[in-house]
Amino acid sequence: MQNDFVQRFLSSDRTEKVSPLVIVFAFLQILFSIIIITIFFNLLNRDDYISYENLENLPEAHIENLPEGASWLSESNKDEIEKALYQKIVQSSTNLDKVKTTAEVRENTFKTHYSNDTESSFLSMVVDLPNLEQSYQIIYEYPKVLFDPDSLALVLCLDEYNEKKYPSHECSSKYDDKDRNLYASAYIEQSTFNDFNVVSYDDDKALRINPNKADFTESEEKGYIDEVKEKLETFGVSPNRFRIEVTHPSDLDYTLTD
Repeated sequence: MQNDFVQRFLSSDRTEKVSPLVIVFAFLQILFSIIIITIFFNLLNRDDYISYENLENLPEAHIENLPEGASWLSESNKDEIEKALYQKIVQSSTNLDKVKTTAEVRENTFKTHYSNDTESSFLSMVVDLPNLEQSYQIIYEYPKVLFDPDSLALVLCLDEYNEKKYPSHECSSKYDDKDRNLYASAYIEQSTFNDFNVVSYDDDKALRINPNKADFTESEEKGYIDEVKEKLETFGVSPNRFRIEVTHPSDLDYTLTD
């Protein structure tokens, strides 16, 4: 309709009188279109613009000193990690002045390894954001076997076993402890051990080691526990989060029932 008005207004046929209302209406339509287009482009160019309806368009919290140790980490993987970090920042922040920020990998926290059991690579690290005075732990798997295939990365508030560099940071952690235990225990259950297997229980707060033989020494029992602890640390979670117990023959009920 707008084009019809404009064409009539600009027509070379001057014999037809154009109503003043038509001219005003056409002018307002053009002006309105210009305003809308200007607002749209201004929003796109703003540093603090967030599209909550489409998380794919979220700006990234750039991790500037990511170590080179993870050769398997592609640009697409890094993009997923940074977008997940940014989402967590938004959840845990109030009155956020700038949505674009940089994170630094904390020294001696970067861990990466390949799991033959899941046939996937894992990464764990703590990142600090000095300008926001915030810190988070990131755990990432690729390709995703234990993790939800549609997820980005697991970004968690620091627990009591990670140094809180910024005590004033009130991190949103409603499900973080549960998620940390859930994925860590799933990782341990999927792992292959030579002399035992492991199952989790008590809402993923405890791990039970089931040896393959009935008789084992105290030294062997300690070795079983140390293996599980080492696996948890490789995953990036403190073993102190779990009760780790070993099943003894005396713990088993051999009562036969008809």
